[in-house]
Amino acid sequence: RVYVPQGVTLLEGTRFPLPPGSLYRRMSSEGEGRGEPTLEPGEGGKDVLGTFFVVAPQECQEVHFAYELPGKVKAQGEGKRYSLLIQKQPGTLALPISVRIELPPSAEVIAADPEPSALQGSVLEYGFRLSTTKHLEVVFR
Repeated sequence: RVYVPQGVTLLEGTRFPLPPGSLYRRMSSEGEGRGEPTLEPGEGGKDVLGTFFVVAPQECQEVHFAYELPGKVKAQGEGKRYSLLIQKQPGTLALPISVRIELPPSAEVIAADPEPSALQGSVLEYGFRLSTTKHLEVVFR
């Protein structure tokens, strides 16, 4: 489960085969038995992205979600400010996180905190391990 701002649009997500004989697979309306990513209403101004998958002992799985955020850009002086809060779940390890922020094609980045790993035109990319809650902020015009 991933908590996201209310009003996002789920574009795509990782699909996993459901284990044969599992209750979730028997209840699934899909004949192929794949866990489809879902977007559910949450609480406290958040929605929830989720998918069902099984992780065998001593193994790991990567899960990807692509979603579009609602228009949450605020005016700041002569520019605009976009901020993103990535909350670390208590008790989890420092998981690797990749974030790609695509501004309008004509946008010019004025400031970014923290510095992105890569900046190409109006696209900022971040890559880090989420050891604590992280706040990303981009000011652009």
